[in-house]
Amino acid sequence: MSDVVIYPSTWYYNACVQGFLETLAWGLGEDGQQQVEEMLKDDGRVVIQYKLMEAVFSTNDRPSPIGYTLKDSKIPDLKRIGWWWVEKSKKSSGNNPEDDMNSTCLSLFGTNKTFYPCLLTHNDKMNRADFLNSWFVWESSGKFHCSFCNSLCQLDETMKDKYNYFSRELSKLLGSTKDGFPNSFWNITPDLLICKHCRSYFLFFHIAHQNRFFINSDSLKVNWHLNHLLSVQINKQRDWQQQTLMNAVHYDPQLRRTLGNWGLQNLEVVIFNRGEVNCYPISANLAKLLLIPSISSLISKISNRTVWDIVLKERFDYLLTIIYKSLHVFLADKDKDTEKDPEIIKIWGSGSNRNITPITNIIELYQEIRKNQEGGNKVSDINFYALRKEASQAPIDLGDNRGKNLVFRLLELTRMNKKSSVYHLLLRVYIARGIEFPNQLSRLFQIEDSELFKNGIYAFISNLKNSKKNNIEKSS
Repeated sequence: MSDVVIYPSTWYYNACVQGFLETLAWGLGEDGQQQVEEMLKDDGRVVIQYKLMEAVFSTNDRPSPIGYTLKDSKIPDLKRIGWWWVEKSKKSSGNNPEDDMNSTCLSLFGTNKTFYPCLLTHNDKMNRADFLNSWFVWESSGKFHCSFCNSLCQLDETMKDKYNYFSRELSKLLGSTKDGFPNSFWNITPDLLICKHCRSYFLFFHIAHQNRFFINSDSLKVNWHLNHLLSVQINKQRDWQQQTLMNAVHYDPQLRRTLGNWGLQNLEVVIFNRGEVNCYPISANLAKLLLIPSISSLISKISNRTVWDIVLKERFDYLLTIIYKSLHVFLADKDKDTEKDPEIIKIWGSGSNRNITPITNIIELYQEIRKNQEGGNKVSDINFYALRKEASQAPIDLGDNRGKNLVFRLLELTRMNKKSSVYHLLLRVYIARGIEFPNQLSRLFQIEDSELFKNGIYAFISNLKNSKKNNIEKSS
């Protein structure tokens, strides 16, 4: 008999295969991860020995093939893969394997609100071990072609649709249903035929889903390494997934070496959030940017979903809108209702303890992105460190109303790209105080790129002194 070959397909199918491989590695014991990695081929396929697959999809009566040590099922009549699925899926470890199996099936299959809606309802009298055994079948043949792997399969008309077709019982995210909308069968007839191989893999999607994001490419080998490396570092208390991803990119040398081929691998980031699925294809350009330590570090520090969405969609210039709105709220010193606007960066603290760093991080992020894009020499003409130092010495004080009003005018004129008006407003301030116009600020007005000009002025505004705050800090 020939070995089992799994080819990469859609992100959903690949995520299911990822979950299956993670379960397989667990069931193979201490050497499981290494043995699974040996099954991963450079061309993107997974090749599993026939005898190994036969033992995995059998009960303990089938001996382990030479070179492998398989964990036995704790329920004698339940196939090994069925028990491994229970062990990887259950929420807590009980003392009774039968209870573990029943409670796991109940939590994942039982109702319309479970992960696999009503795949095996509460009132279904079928023994749970019998159901899992009937589901986890990998040998198939027939005259029809599977809609997912194109292998030959047989349509068993005596079985329910969920055994033959990709339906909502298998995926409440993408599956079809006869009486649902918008995922309805065409002409009330199921059409996505699935073979027994794929049907088995689909029951492992929740294992990949638990990380809350999935990195997908056209290589199951690349998928395995990327997702495995990231899953090890996941802290479920974090608010946003990109913080884990960017920390890993920034600090993990193995992951950085793997990511060197992102652009060639058609990579995409799939994020799962409260029943929603968002897919973000990663272009070669974005892959290169994410590999730059300064950029990955800043994205990790910012840890904001809106910013992450903008970066993934490569709408980099829209970061200026985030900066403008956030600066406006910060200068007004009013946080009321700002949480309703996702485009305003939340500033921690209040009064004199408010910290503008979350906004300056985005200013620096935009600067770094533009610096590393084509034409980045425009950015290198401006020393942002020197520019911010000039701002701290500027004859403008946010501690009095006159200075604050002037800065609000600067902010609005900059947003509208009124470069000459911004220049003359600042020039009058410096002339009135008898202070020479700063060098870096002057060079900023020579830039023809309107977005870079705006970011430069925002950087200048972000570091203006506030004597009122400084006095409070000194007195304390």
